[in-house]
Amino acid sequence: SRLQAWIQQQLGDLHRISGKVEEAHQAYEKALALIEGFIDPELRWQIYYGFGKLWEKQGDDERAHYSY
Repeated sequence: SRLQAWIQQQLGDLHRISGKVEEAHQAYEKALALIEGFIDPELRWQIYYGFGKLWEKQGDDERAHYSY
């Protein structure tokens, strides 16, 4: 559901900010899977933005740029 996807996106953000890279990645992946089939550009953008910030934090500028 959209709510579950939003919760996973928020968890991803919290993990990313806390430096928990693997947990953040898993939460963002779950969020993307849950939103599949929904037309929700706002939430989809937030998820990919989180991925971008995660890759940027790890120094992977190419993946970060792709996610943004």
